[in-house]
Amino acid sequence: MPQQRPWSSPQHLSTKGSYPGGDSCWQIFLSFLLASLLIYWSSLTTAQLIVVSQPPHVADREHVLFQVFNVPNDVQIFYWYRGKDKIPAKEIARYIAIKPHRNNTGHSYTGRERITSNGFLYIFNVTRNDTGTYTVVVQTGISEYTEASLELYVHHGPDIPIISPSNTHYRSRTTLQIFCQTVSHPPPQYSWFINGEFQTSSQELIIPKITTKDSGPYTCFVYNPATGLNRTTVKNIEVLEPVTAPSIQVSNTKVKEKEYVFLTCFSNNTGTSIRWLFNGQSLGLTDSMKLPWNNSTLRIFPVRREDSGKYQCEVSNPVSIKRSDPIQLDINLGPSDNSPNKVNEVAYTVLNINGQSPKPPTSASPSPRSTETIYSEVKKQ
Repeated sequence: MPQQRPWSSPQHLSTKGSYPGGDSCWQIFLSFLLASLLIYWSSLTTAQLIVVSQPPHVADREHVLFQVFNVPNDVQIFYWYRGKDKIPAKEIARYIAIKPHRNNTGHSYTGRERITSNGFLYIFNVTRNDTGTYTVVVQTGISEYTEASLELYVHHGPDIPIISPSNTHYRSRTTLQIFCQTVSHPPPQYSWFINGEFQTSSQELIIPKITTKDSGPYTCFVYNPATGLNRTTVKNIEVLEPVTAPSIQVSNTKVKEKEYVFLTCFSNNTGTSIRWLFNGQSLGLTDSMKLPWNNSTLRIFPVRREDSGKYQCEVSNPVSIKRSDPIQLDINLGPSDNSPNKVNEVAYTVLNINGQSPKPPTSASPSPRSTETIYSEVKKQ
C-alpha cells in the first residue's frame, strides 16, 4: 500500500499559495503572539504596589509615614490622592522622579504633607480630619500602577461628653432615661455614676419609677484606651412631686371704692412659683396693686370699680402646675362715685313769699288783707 504524503489532503492545502497550510499556521502564530502580549501587558498593568503605614495606628497630633514597596525601576511620577478617586480635586501632591526632580502640590494639599524621592508620603501633625482613604499611583514610561487603597484612622478623643435630653427636672414615679455621647476614635468606654457611686457601663442609663431620693449629680465618664484620655460631664437632676391645688383667702370680698383689700395664696408645696390671674387671664398689675412676700399676697389699695371680678392664684414647679378656685371680688360704689352712668341729684327749695298791699281802714271790723303770692325757685346741685 503506497504511503500517503503529508498535507496531501485537499482540505490542508492553501488556496492562496503553494505553502501547505499557510493561512492556518499564520493564524496560529498571530493568536500566540497576541496572547503573549496580553499576558505581558496584563502583568504590567496589574502589578500590585504595597503601601504600609508607620506607625500602624496614629494618634492626634502625631506623624505618620506611608511607605511604598514593589515599585518598578522605571518610575517617572508618584501621585498621592486623598480618597479613591484619581481626580485633580483629590490630589495631595506628586513627585516627578525624572530630572529635574521636583514636587508639585495639588488641591488637597494642606501644607503638612511631603513626598520623598522613593514615593513615601509623610503627614505631619495629623488631625481627626486626616482620617480616610489614601491612594498612590505610580506612572512609568509605558504603564500606570495603582494601589486598591490605604485607610488611615487617627485615634483621637474623647471630646467632652454630652448628656441628653437637656432637662434637669423629672416628675416622681416616672422613668428616667438619659443618654451620653462623645466624639472619639476608636469608640470609648462609657460609665455612669450617681452621687459618686458606679451604676452601669453603657451609653444609656434607665431608672424606672424614680423618687425624690434619686435626685443628685449624674456623671457620665468616657475613656479612650487608644489615646489614654478620659472626659466627664456632670448633670444635676432633681426629682419633684407634682404640686397640689392652692387656695385663696381674702380680707373682704365686698369693699368700697378707695378702700383696700388683701388676697393671699396658700399652698402646701415648697419651692413653687406663684402667678395671679384675673378673670381667667394673667393679671396685669396697676399702680394700686402690689405683690409682696414672693407673690403670695396681692394687695390692692385703693380699690377701684374696675377691680371687680374673679381672682385666682396658680402655683407651679418644673414638672406640674395647679390653679385655685376663683374668688369673686365686688367693689361697692362709694359716696364720691364719678362713674359715667351716675344720675346727678338736684335738691329743690321752694319759697312762698306773700306780698301785702296796705288798705285804708274802715269803721267796721278789720277786713282781710288782699294777698299776692310770689314764687321763687332755688336749685341746689
